[in-house]
Amino acid sequence: MNKLYDLDSAATDRVLVAGLLLRVREMLIRDLDSVLSDLGTTHAQYQVLSIVCQEPGGLQLKEIAARASVHPTTMTSTIDRLVRDGLIQRYPDPKDRRGTLAVATRKGQKLYTRAHAELAATEYGLADVDSEAIKSLADNLDQLAFALERRSATNE
Repeated sequence: MNKLYDLDSAATDRVLVAGLLLRVREMLIRDLDSVLSDLGTTHAQYQVLSIVCQEPGGLQLKEIAARASVHPTTMTSTIDRLVRDGLIQRYPDPKDRRGTLAVATRKGQKLYTRAHAELAATEYGLADVDSEAIKSLADNLDQLAFALERRSATNE
């Protein structure tokens, strides 16, 4: 198996793993954005649509930001663009006077469905990665996510 780095100490391992995760993220987003740009959208907008389209009754902006792991200010600007493009509508939250719900429009749902199909056709940028490596990586990333989420929960 080809490797970019030799991991040799616990501290070095962690630095390299964090860097590799960020590098892989950037490469995947670049690949996904190249597919999505042909549809007139971006990865950030697709991510919001994928979250909102799963909740037909809408979601509060702060919940979308939490699910997307982005700052609420960043989420607001992404939502603004989606509203401008007619892909999402904002509504007052009937359960929370201070809250605003984002709901996908029919146009937004159609774009999400088409983008999902296009990305699936490219195997989300992972077509060239061996299936066993994907399974192993998924198991390891799941363990990592669980550990990081547990740490976050104890720090709150």
